[in-house]
Amino acid sequence: MSERLGVNTVAVDSREAAAESVDVLIAVTSSVEPVITGDMVEPGMHINAAGNNSWMKRELDTAAIVKANLVACDDIDQTRIECGELMRAVEVGQFAWESLVGLDRIVAGLRTARHSDDDITLFESQGVAFEDLAVCGRLYELALERGVGTELPG
Repeated sequence: MSERLGVNTVAVDSREAAAESVDVLIAVTSSVEPVITGDMVEPGMHINAAGNNSWMKRELDTAAIVKANLVACDDIDQTRIECGELMRAVEVGQFAWESLVGLDRIVAGLRTARHSDDDITLFESQGVAFEDLAVCGRLYELALERGVGTELPG
């Protein structure tokens, strides 16, 4: 994969080893049990959790969520009904929905994501389709501008 992607890739024997000394930790699973635990989360780390979309699933344990200085999501209403790990954290009194920040506020400069290099940030992606469409539209425009890609008959 290193050659194919043009980046250094290293196989590891455990999820804990995958989290050692990384700046960004990403989970895209359909796991019912957490794959990222609080003891894996280090100061300054950013976590993307993008696979969970059911109250019965959890990619992160509550300890990992509690360590986050900022928890952001793509859509607050959708996150409240689909994000199992946040639902569990709320249920046990370790997270408050009022502290959840919409990604749009960060992108628009209305909310700062980090106050220090040691802040831990967490993005809970629920996969909002209109955002995917917006990105696809922009990629299509860029492909046309650069003359790349293959146009399919429509």
